[in-house]
Amino acid sequence: MGKDITIYPFENRLQMRKNKHFKVLDDLWKAKGFDNPEKTGALFYLIKEAHNKYVKNNTGMLSRNDWIRYYSKSGVERDQKVEDSNSIYNDFYKLNVYHGRSKKDMIAIAEEFLKCFNDLGYTGLSVKEQGALNIVVIKIIDETYEAYQRQMNTLLNLQNQHPELTFELADGLTYERNAVDMFVYKDNNLISALQILPDKEDEDSATKDIDEQKHSFFEDIYGISPVSIKATISGIIISE
Repeated sequence: MGKDITIYPFENRLQMRKNKHFKVLDDLWKAKGFDNPEKTGALFYLIKEAHNKYVKNNTGMLSRNDWIRYYSKSGVERDQKVEDSNSIYNDFYKLNVYHGRSKKDMIAIAEEFLKCFNDLGYTGLSVKEQGALNIVVIKIIDETYEAYQRQMNTLLNLQNQHPELTFELADGLTYERNAVDMFVYKDNNLISALQILPDKEDEDSATKDIDEQKHSFFEDIYGISPVSIKATISGIIISE
């Protein structure tokens, strides 16, 4: 796959997602394990770390460009550590999970995805190199950013509804360890923790079991049981 292939503007990638055949590609991504954090990095961890780096106030919003910048720069750092045979950073699980991917890495993922697609021989559906790279960008960058928008818009709505409370996006490690997206404070005291889920889909049973276990760990430490809520991308809560 040539290095000169380009990433489409967001509007073009959005049209790709709306295509009736995209679900086939989405299902293939999951079936072949491309959503494994060891392959792409732990995306929700990374976007929360990007938020902490670029956003200077509690209610500010990370831009899509800053998310791409953070993820790619983190990927370049990962590549450098992998190439440095003398590096003391030899925990490759952490190296893969807690770093993003460079464009070179995303091209490699696209090549692997394209091979999986071609091996299955879908009838009436064709994917070229350029399309494969942009599928990777959609799955890694756009879908993660959409989840982040949901969390931040929910935070902003809750903050407007409850000015006596303070809502704060959780850091990446808290999300990874405890499946918590947001802290709630009153008078500087932690009173609640929230997990924000998409409104249009249910967690599979395995993921739900893992999240419940992580919530139990959080409760053991803080004495607070996290609450899972569903919200739209505009931050409208539809269920608790």
